[in-house]
Amino acid sequence: MMKKVLLFCTAVQISVLLPAQETVSFEQLFSTGNMTPYINRIVSLPVSDTLYLNGYTTNNCTDMYVSDHRVQNDCEQGNNPRAVYAFTLYDNDYTPGFKRLGTKLANVTMKVTGANTAVVQRAMTYIDHERPARHGDIGNYGLKICGFNVENFYIVTKTSGEDATKKSKVIAALQDINADIFALCEMEEEPTAMQALATALNEAWGSNVYAAVQDNITTTSTYTRSGFIYKTSAVEPYGGFSETSTSSIYKKRNIAQGFRDLDTGETFVLGMNHFKAKDTSDDEGEATRLTNANHLVNFLKTAPSKYSDNDILLMGDFNSCTGEEPLQIIQNADYTDLLAIYEPGTYSKVFDYTTELLDHAFASATMLDYVTGATVYHINADERPARKYDAGTIWRSADHDPVIVGLRFGEGSNEGGEETTCQDLNVNYTFESSLAPFDAQSVTGSQNWLCDSYGYAKMSGYSNSANYANEDWLVSAAYDLSGYQTATLTFNHAINYDRNNRKADYQTLWLTNDYTGDVQTTTWEQLDIPTYPSGSNWTFVNSGNISVPEQYLTENTRFAFKYVSTDTESAATWEIDNVKLTAICKRTALPTTHSQQTSVHVSGRIMTVGGAAGMYVSVYDLLGRSVVLSEAITENYQLEMPSQGLYVVYLRDANGYTETHKVIVP
Repeated sequence: MMKKVLLFCTAVQISVLLPAQETVSFEQLFSTGNMTPYINRIVSLPVSDTLYLNGYTTNNCTDMYVSDHRVQNDCEQGNNPRAVYAFTLYDNDYTPGFKRLGTKLANVTMKVTGANTAVVQRAMTYIDHERPARHGDIGNYGLKICGFNVENFYIVTKTSGEDATKKSKVIAALQDINADIFALCEMEEEPTAMQALATALNEAWGSNVYAAVQDNITTTSTYTRSGFIYKTSAVEPYGGFSETSTSSIYKKRNIAQGFRDLDTGETFVLGMNHFKAKDTSDDEGEATRLTNANHLVNFLKTAPSKYSDNDILLMGDFNSCTGEEPLQIIQNADYTDLLAIYEPGTYSKVFDYTTELLDHAFASATMLDYVTGATVYHINADERPARKYDAGTIWRSADHDPVIVGLRFGEGSNEGGEETTCQDLNVNYTFESSLAPFDAQSVTGSQNWLCDSYGYAKMSGYSNSANYANEDWLVSAAYDLSGYQTATLTFNHAINYDRNNRKADYQTLWLTNDYTGDVQTTTWEQLDIPTYPSGSNWTFVNSGNISVPEQYLTENTRFAFKYVSTDTESAATWEIDNVKLTAICKRTALPTTHSQQTSVHVSGRIMTVGGAAGMYVSVYDLLGRSVVLSEAITENYQLEMPSQGLYVVYLRDANGYTETHKVIVP
């Protein structure tokens, strides 16, 4: 009898200690803003709800800060931030070692222990945690240029302990990148530092490969400086070293130098920049960043005469996110953001669990003809800071990821030496005296788009102290984008008297490639505008870079600004200026002596990779987000794609052989 009672009590205890497991989506889990309703319950996330690792809350790798997507810094999100489902996840049985930031966690079952905490209940699946085998595609380049913030690199005055480890890591990273020119910042200011780095890199190669640009820096202090080292077999300096800032400190951090490509004799100007950090309070950080940008732009006005060349490439740590005002100043001087074209949505730094792009590359209008690609090499930002103590490895050699740009000079530079009729497109409309070549069409209302006396395109539904219902379109000329690899739109705009905060509904951007001449009978697709003005003043802001989807890289492509107002709500005024359309000609694939060994086919949502046994496959969407990374695959590997669109399939083997394919999922 006693035995039966004990068994009955044990059964009751088990039912209390192990509550039933339930499947709960992100939306359900955070229906109240946090996980409070599910405290002390065991939940499983559905397969479609993957977690992303954004960081570690302690030095213990068991304490992970996770969310429903890789979180961007607020400065990268403009006025349309995405809601974040984020919490701390404890995995007390975690043994595989550190996973890179950005790793995806699938098959998650956890016990909710607090409003923003949970504990893993069983082993999870880790996806996309592999380190990159090499940097991304930069096309069929002739010269490789690398901009790199090497994070307080003291190579002359500090030579032991952690500084010796730092030296070995930076040297390993530079060897791995193997650029023809390295443009570096946060090097120590000691006059011989750049030459010491070139010497150390030559010792690592076992021959005299690199030399340092001779500059005019003669001081030694706790400040850092920027500089160049270059392959003597590939380029030679010409025209002298320049400091592009007049600030006593920032002269040494914002610099330029002319280079000559020895293969073709072509010349270009390379600028390296390290703007003021924006998170300081002792040196009016924001104002100084703007000063840095204005000093640079003023120098660029004189650079063509100093170096007898308009081909200018700007690189560096601009300490500014995409679309922030210091970068707008540069873009408004007719410089194109290369990463926005070749790797949109990328990042170079992780700060406070969020990604941000602080390191950039800009090309002058004429330099665009010679650019074959641009990429961020993620060897640092996704690595745990403790990795900086691993001597001789490239991982976490600094806190910023390097930016790499490919250039090719000479005949038919866009096609690796073969003649091409394609010319990169770079048009800019300022509406100085008319709306031409835009076509204004009014669907409803008597108010219309006009070119105002200040030289802006302007539309308002407000007239004679009253609000009126309007729908008005401003349609661009037609463009043949069929020969281009990418196209990007950007513009400046101001909105005032917006009293209902519906800018994303009432001031919008649209695209078509079947324009009928009538906006009402034309099929349009809306494009998101990354950044809107405040809506309460006449201050212009830059829209941010807007990529034209691949399906619109066709003939007869047009874009249009659509304005809507009602007679029951306030009718805002929308002003538009400096509309830019940039398109880059199609380039060849990765430079390689191998022929394609694999085939990639798509049927419905199923992608099949043939002839790739033993290779690894990575798939990325157009925003550079990783869709999948597999282990070594079989002869005919199949993958179900998550949605329609254009994807890049990147294949590699253990020997470093790589292939890149582009596929469209209909």
